[in-house]
Amino acid sequence: MPKRYSRQFRKMVAEVICVQNEGTIKTAEEFGVPLKTVENWVTAYNKDLTTSQRSSSWKLQGKR
Repeated sequence: MPKRYSRQFRKMVAEVICVQNEGTIKTAEEFGVPLKTVENWVTAYNKDLTTSQRSSSWKLQGKR
């Protein structure tokens, strides 16, 4: 059965890589998470961030 990780943990690991500019391999090893899993979290984190920024931008444009 695959190990389950909390949303908060996944976000924290992705932020270590995306915000603090730590290496993906190093971070995966430090937290004991498979590299491919961490890569998927980073992709989801970046996608969510981009979607949030687009939504905010769209809402601001609609108020003009």
